[in-house]
Amino acid sequence: MINLHASDLRPFIPSQDFVLSRNFYSALGCELEWSDDNLALFNLAGSRFYLQRYYVKEWVENSMFHISVQDAANCFTDITGLIESGRFPSVRVAPPKR
Repeated sequence: MINLHASDLRPFIPSQDFVLSRNFYSALGCELEWSDDNLALFNLAGSRFYLQRYYVKEWVENSMFHISVQDAANCFTDITGLIESGRFPSVRVAPPKR
């Protein structure tokens, strides 16, 4: 087995509307560490990801973003409220399941 001595892994998340998506992840509490016109680096609880101005319908429809939280019911309520504000019309969230 190869030991890469890796210290970080950063997925690239697509966006159909880059500015709206960047604002959404900020509203979720993700810290924007860096951004330019096509790429934004976010940090959430020590995990980082890139949001990119890139969209392929088939790829997006097969992508999910999983975040583990302490209180799933409370988080669902907060995100539902954010969606109901109308600021992020294309966002979907599913209720927590056991």
